[in-house]
Amino acid sequence: LKPFRAHDRAFLCLRIARFRLWRSEGFSSTASWFGAFTTMGQCPPRQHQQLVETPDTIQQVQFGSEQEAPLEGEQSQPTPRGPEKTLVETFRAALLTDTFWKCFEADPHVVSGTSCQFKDLIQVDALVEALLWSSDSQATVAFKHGEPYHRENVFLAYLDHAALCLNESEHYFPSIMDLCQDLAKTFDFVTARLNVYPPLPIPPSTLDTDVVLVQLWGVQRVIVSPAVGLRVSQPRPEPLLMSTMSPGDAIYVPRGLQIRQQTPDGGASRPTLTLALSLRTREQSLGVSLSMHITDLLRENLPQEVDHFCRSAITKPLLQDSATDDGALEAKLMTAAKEIASRVNMASTQKHYEERMETLRQAQREGAARVAELAAGDLPVPRIVATTRMRVVLGVVCQCQPGSTVAHFRRGSASLALPIGRTASQLIHELSDGEAHVVGSLTCADPIERLCVCQVLLFKECLEIVKD
Repeated sequence: LKPFRAHDRAFLCLRIARFRLWRSEGFSSTASWFGAFTTMGQCPPRQHQQLVETPDTIQQVQFGSEQEAPLEGEQSQPTPRGPEKTLVETFRAALLTDTFWKCFEADPHVVSGTSCQFKDLIQVDALVEALLWSSDSQATVAFKHGEPYHRENVFLAYLDHAALCLNESEHYFPSIMDLCQDLAKTFDFVTARLNVYPPLPIPPSTLDTDVVLVQLWGVQRVIVSPAVGLRVSQPRPEPLLMSTMSPGDAIYVPRGLQIRQQTPDGGASRPTLTLALSLRTREQSLGVSLSMHITDLLRENLPQEVDHFCRSAITKPLLQDSATDDGALEAKLMTAAKEIASRVNMASTQKHYEERMETLRQAQREGAARVAELAAGDLPVPRIVATTRMRVVLGVVCQCQPGSTVAHFRRGSASLALPIGRTASQLIHELSDGEAHVVGSLTCADPIERLCVCQVLLFKECLEIVKD
């Protein structure tokens, strides 16, 4: 038998079995997996939709702000309405429309105003607490200039202008879990990711999954383009879609497209927060699902002769007269491939896929339950929220002028010159009077930066929490 890249014959059996199944079932490519595994059917490809542009005149949405006052001439009294729909119901109705299915797996698609409830879905204090809990499990990852960025904790990473990504965010927020579980009725398994961007330019990224991005904080201008590898001097293709996203707006982006997010003028002093819902990953494709199904078959009760053959190694013959006849090996290989292929059909593949998706959904629910148990206990570090009262530690003298890049702390003969960002100088200056201040009252345009600065100064024993 000729040498092959794999280290055992099971790999050859798997490849041959996959080829036989595809020929017998009539699958021409892995693109038909969606129609095979679900009742929705695959949407045919179509020409890219025309460039979409939402109005540039937008209003900056502030964190925790109340609803806008009625315009002049409108009724200030609320109008009678029926039972209010939940976030899950309004989001599903707004997203999964006929237009969405025409664009599915083909074109980007914008849905404006999916739900006004998204504006207050994630509060700053709850987000920072989730980042604290997830940092121990490495669910929170920091990125800077598109590359992973490592610091001692998430607070220092954010103060260094790194973006924070909270993977599996449905474990930490029940409302996001409800969204994922509801969308899983259509897309089998959906997971979520929260992306926190400091008020700085965001590098472009190419998505490897079908994603729905929901704007939660701030306003962003989103540009979706084909992802093509071109030299710097070569002209870029025209964007497929451009849209200005406000809280509650959503955009569907098929995998393989490049997305650029820009903060419009006037929003550069505040962070932005987006929720990324992964609707379809590579692990859910027909090719991967079929490979996993056949791999599990190799671990089950195959006939003893086939099982022994699949577990044997493929070795390169070193002697001129090999003791094993290539013809006999090929016959055994074909027998093993036929045995495996006879156990694989569309029904068994679909059943295996559904069991695997249910396992993922169950693991998702169990992960949320574990986080809920942890949240009932104490945080690994003292928790600082907007209502926490803090002051400079007694015996420590703080000096920091507004606009400065260094804060000076002195205790007796010991001193500390702490580099800071200019945007944090005003709040440290306010704390330098030695009096107790409510964290939320300190001057800082970025509420996450405000909490991060106070948390880092608490770690360095420059600030202390004042108990009521």
